[in-house]
Amino acid sequence: MRHLFLKTSVSLAIAAASVAAHAVDGTVTINGAISATTCTVSVSGGGATGTVTLPTIGASALAGSGAVAGSTAFSIAVSACTTSQASMAPYFESAGSSAFNGAGRVTTSVSGVDIQILNSAGSAVDLNGTAAVSAGFTGQNVPVVSFSGSNPSKAATSNFVARYYSTAASVGTGAVSVNLAYTIAYQ
Repeated sequence: MRHLFLKTSVSLAIAAASVAAHAVDGTVTINGAISATTCTVSVSGGGATGTVTLPTIGASALAGSGAVAGSTAFSIAVSACTTSQASMAPYFESAGSSAFNGAGRVTTSVSGVDIQILNSAGSAVDLNGTAAVSAGFTGQNVPVVSFSGSNPSKAATSNFVARYYSTAASVGTGAVSVNLAYTIAYQ
């Protein structure tokens, strides 16, 4: 019994030393900034919280996986800004939003139907934030928009399109409603 206890103690000591020796491989530094920027935010000319109404369509308009219909333009704008920042871009938050699926679309309660958001260039916005960052775009594939004007009346507008997107050969029917929370990121 004493031999088993000694063997177990030695094994535990070696395991603990091994974990301690490999516990830290590096450091991640996270930087950020909180801006004192004050702007008036609007969705399609209304308040900061707005509604985009897609047209009522027949299920046949979404025949086949990947079919799209009901494209409807909307904008997120800032105005009356007092800031030293040069540009802005909306950032779509997963917290407070309807579920984002793996393809970066918003999942609805209607079988086989998602809502897809396009940027002003007509490319899909990657709501999951996994898009490769390229000059002038965020990791969500949202264009960074430069402010026009000067303090205290700087302004910028990001334009988008929302549309139905079929994820199946045939789709269900019913009311579609999703929420998309956003934050304005100033750069």
